[in-house]
Amino acid sequence: MEALCKKATTIVEQLPFEWNKQLHPAGICIYPSRVKDVVASLKKLKKSGVIKVASVAGGFPSGQYPLETRLSEVRCAIEYGAQEVDVVIDRSLVLNHEWVELYNELVAIRKVCNEKGKVCLKVILSTGELCNLKNIYKTSMIAMFAGANFIKTSTGKEEVNATLPVGIVMCRAIKEYERLTSTKVGFKPAGGIKTVLDALEWMVLIKEELGQDWLTSCRFRIGASSLLDNIINDINSTYDVNMTLKSKELEDFKNESDVEKSEKKVKLKKES
Repeated sequence: MEALCKKATTIVEQLPFEWNKQLHPAGICIYPSRVKDVVASLKKLKKSGVIKVASVAGGFPSGQYPLETRLSEVRCAIEYGAQEVDVVIDRSLVLNHEWVELYNELVAIRKVCNEKGKVCLKVILSTGELCNLKNIYKTSMIAMFAGANFIKTSTGKEEVNATLPVGIVMCRAIKEYERLTSTKVGFKPAGGIKTVLDALEWMVLIKEELGQDWLTSCRFRIGASSLLDNIINDINSTYDVNMTLKSKELEDFKNESDVEKSEKKVKLKKES
């Protein structure tokens, strides 16, 4: 956990370009049993409050546990120091159209999150298992009305994770919820987002569907463990290529200058 936290706080020792802002992920997400370790490590690195401590809970990743045990797990994660909780819904409630039961369960989880201050609640829909876009839209609305601060596509464990069509549907639900309540809810795609191009596609979708106000860590996150390394690798490789090209251009310029000098010398000799 200490190595994970150090990586999060020091993503790269030195960037190949000037960057004055802090560079780090919005949060570190772990299982409840590791929350204390992450809290201690961030404190040791003097980064408490800079990077959020998030914990999966509520029977992650299946959600197929009694509500009482899921509530206890959420409560434990918060008591251990989690500032954010990512809970997964019981998908069977959606598939059986038990919408009231789904709402009541999420309200119960929201109440636990409010017991010790207002902990950020991210509700994972597991969209790849909800059969159709209509179910995804309804589940999104129920999660938000139950008190979710973020709605999240996937656990990352499903066969089908975050997809752009699903993202559009969830963003439309967020817009409708804002229209009805004047409250902005965050969005978090997760699973299968591995490359810089993947991340950019999601950023464009968010900007087009929800607007510039959502392009902050308070309202938009990407859940992808491998994405960070790929971004840094792309930055470094792009910079290396650019430096190689510049060096070649400079060398060509020097060579051209030497040729021109030689031509001038020959010309002077002839004239003399």
